[in-house]
Amino acid sequence: MKNITIILLIIILPIAAFIFLDRNRATSDIALADNNQPTFMLFTSTMCLDCKRVKSELALIEDDYKDRVNIVKINALEKKGDTKKMVKKYEVTLVPTLIFIDKDNKIINKTEGYMSKEDMIKLLESMLNG
Repeated sequence: MKNITIILLIIILPIAAFIFLDRNRATSDIALADNNQPTFMLFTSTMCLDCKRVKSELALIEDDYKDRVNIVKINALEKKGDTKKMVKKYEVTLVPTLIFIDKDNKIINKTEGYMSKEDMIKLLESMLNG
């Protein structure tokens, strides 16, 4: 009986953490387009190691771009409202997925998997200067 309890805890705790700790909400497409700025979307999940690495890389540069680029972080596993629509619209099948969208809402780059801070900067700068 003790073994079953331990196994259930190993399974249930991560699920409970996912449900209660990660409540990122997607911003609607309309809000993204309203300010005539490019958009950087990061689709992640809480249990993904590469997602955590990408989030920490983004955190290092986010302040430099937050006034010039819409930065949207989305928990791709959340199947509610705008999140579900955006996952479907942008055909997100793996996490992390990074999508760079110009101010005219045209996808400039879509990358599935890890991306370094340096590569993010290159794409952000090309969107701002291109």
